[in-house]
Amino acid sequence: MAEVIEVEIEQASEQEQRGREDEVVSPRSISAKDRAKEFKDEPFTAQANGGLFCTACRELVSLKKQNIHVHISSKKHKENKEKRLLNDKKDDDIRKAIAKYDDKNHPKGETLPSTTRLFRVKFVKAFLKSGTPLSREEYFRDLLEEVGYPLTSSSNLFLSSSNKNTNAFAKK
Repeated sequence: MAEVIEVEIEQASEQEQRGREDEVVSPRSISAKDRAKEFKDEPFTAQANGGLFCTACRELVSLKKQNIHVHISSKKHKENKEKRLLNDKKDDDIRKAIAKYDDKNHPKGETLPSTTRLFRVKFVKAFLKSGTPLSREEYFRDLLEEVGYPLTSSSNLFLSSSNKNTNAFAKK
């Protein structure tokens, strides 16, 4: 009888441990915003639902410090972080070209956010690289607007593709 009780206690202990593994591992004593501040050199952002998001890897990361250390030391994260830095450098070059163009042609500035303008330049650049006619952008409009990237009409995209700065970036 004592053996049966010991076995039942062991089984209950195992089930309890497995139950803990299934729980969300988010410490309640610290917020995602605080973790993002703590790891300020890493590309983490706090989400509205309380999650910690790695923008380099495009995935949610646990708020546990040990799990964050494992994530940032992974090969995948290091490679993605490096790619992100290169892309940010390219984006800065495009932003500078847009600013230079604005200074010359639009002294008062533009009303569109710089992120939208940057996306449009990247969109035209991708079409030019692939050899896809810009008139085909209409087929992508619904999808892009669904995820928050509004496009201008294709005739305006043609105008932006004729800009010397845009063509210089398309060659890269």
